[in-house]
Amino acid sequence: PPAAVMAPRRGGEAGAGAGVTLAGGRGHFEPPPLKRMQPWLQDGAGQCDIMAGGVDPSGGFKGIYLTSVNMLSLLRTFQLAKAFMPVDMPTPVAALGQSLQDGIPLVVVTRGCFGRDLDYGLGPVRNENQRQVWETVRHMRAEMPQVLITCIDLPINCTADIVQSCLEPPLNEYRELMYHEGTWYTPALIPAASLAMWKAERRREKAGKSAKASGEGMVSFNRKKFAWVDESAFYKDMAVLGWKEVLQVRPPPVAPKRTDLNFVDREKVEVKPIKDSKPSAAQATFRKALASAREANDAKAMQAAIKAYLDRAKWYEKEGIQEAIATCQEVAGLLRGAGKQADAADVVGMAVGAYLYLNEVEKGLQMATELRTSAADAKVLVKAARMELDCYFALGDMDKALEAARQAKASLASKGDAEAAADAAQLQ
Repeated sequence: PPAAVMAPRRGGEAGAGAGVTLAGGRGHFEPPPLKRMQPWLQDGAGQCDIMAGGVDPSGGFKGIYLTSVNMLSLLRTFQLAKAFMPVDMPTPVAALGQSLQDGIPLVVVTRGCFGRDLDYGLGPVRNENQRQVWETVRHMRAEMPQVLITCIDLPINCTADIVQSCLEPPLNEYRELMYHEGTWYTPALIPAASLAMWKAERRREKAGKSAKASGEGMVSFNRKKFAWVDESAFYKDMAVLGWKEVLQVRPPPVAPKRTDLNFVDREKVEVKPIKDSKPSAAQATFRKALASAREANDAKAMQAAIKAYLDRAKWYEKEGIQEAIATCQEVAGLLRGAGKQADAADVVGMAVGAYLYLNEVEKGLQMATELRTSAADAKVLVKAARMELDCYFALGDMDKALEAARQAKASLASKGDAEAAADAAQLQ
């Protein structure tokens, strides 16, 4: 693209960490284009800007804008302020050396240096590094009173056009300013005689004295102090550095009050376990095998699929196990229709075992009792009685288990099956 369309090129920072750009003819400051961000600089050295110049009668800014400045480039700027700028600088910048001697304003902008002083807690580490910039400027201001140096601290998210108001009254009368939540502040000394006196009266004893006083044979007196003279005169020169409001541009933002933080009068929420939406590999295999067995109308294949899944199922796969139990009842009906009572009893036994695995013993006991009351074959009756005993064992009720074994033995006495009667006697 043509040169008029492309952004100005920046480079040649000469190891000082400063990029130079010339301000245009507009009546406000604009941040330099193509600002280089260096994430490895954790001290905030790239968040300091320097602007030297002024506003002409037409409202346009004439001067120089230095961005991404560290301590080295700041000191170099002040050294150039004592003499003249290099002769090979462009025309608007070449006269800045003499202009600085004549009283051209110099603005040093830091980012987020003092914002935390109006908030709770400590600020980031870069605050201490940027405070050194302000201290250096104070020394330079004392050495060169003819140079009008102004230090301004802005939040990280503010643009450079806010500095425009610093060259206008009433802010142009101050040499140190800080912008915080729509208001300009300046440092101010607050008398702190009472605070210093309070700290002196409540001074902590040294650890050695307190340990010595607590030893054996030592007496610790609770002494009272009565001053013979007014001690406030000793602390009258004490002061703390605070901030005084200069100009309010806009009211500070009001934090919205939350109304959903009610921890007393609210409904009790039932906590449910997180369900995995995806079926397990065993459940997916079980469904595929069950679908193919149903298409073939093969009860044995369905029974084999149920047994293979129940051997692999985990305790938290409740939906899959419930599906397997329902399939057991379906397969048992098919086997009874085919006259295979013993095989149907085996399928019901798998369902009862699944109920026990899910800790739903009552449902398994009900299914085993229904099978025992409806059984006409002696071997099926013995299998049903064994299922009932397993349920009673899970419940820990040995008396009912013995009663069920006796009922099974009495029911088999009239069947005439010696093998089944022997199995019932063994259960008892």
